[in-house]
Amino acid sequence: PTPAAQPVDHKILVGSDGLSYTPSNISASIGDTVTFEFHPKNHTVTQSSFLNPCKSLTETSQTGQIGFKSGFVPVDSNATTFPTFTITINDTAPIWGYCGQTGHCAAGMVFSINAVESGPNNFAAFQALAEQSGTSATSSSSASASSATTSSKPKNAAPALATSNLASGTVAALIAAVMVFSSL
Repeated sequence: PTPAAQPVDHKILVGSDGLSYTPSNISASIGDTVTFEFHPKNHTVTQSSFLNPCKSLTETSQTGQIGFKSGFVPVDSNATTFPTFTITINDTAPIWGYCGQTGHCAAGMVFSINAVESGPNNFAAFQALAEQSGTSATSSSSASASSATTSSKPKNAAPALATSNLASGTVAALIAAVMVFSSL
């Protein structure tokens, strides 16, 4: 896959219309960014996998992937400015995610980036799995992004940049999107 001629920033509203990401399913090219804008009350943006929609990728990956986590982002109901969390797209593989607030994922608060809508692992199937899970999974409060937050770069890693503009200020972290395949 080749990068987009002009990278695009895709905006996804988090919780602006109840327990949802709006839009909940987007297509993004290599080099594009996705900015999640948080609305009241307290939500997360947490990467998961298709088969485990309400658990962080860190908990379920069998290849060492860590995934991104915004941490909990509380927003007052009277807010006029909204905190953001941004990821950069490094490839066109599907990205699955959910809100880690208790009960939100099981209520269908999930999103996808580059889901293959013509196949069985599409957004509707992902959301149905989340709603069937009944899981009240929660996400940790540490902010990280598209996979590893260690200072050393894992083998076979591709760089990504995650930026979080939270109430405490702007935090930027260089992240490695882990594509580690075990040689065991």
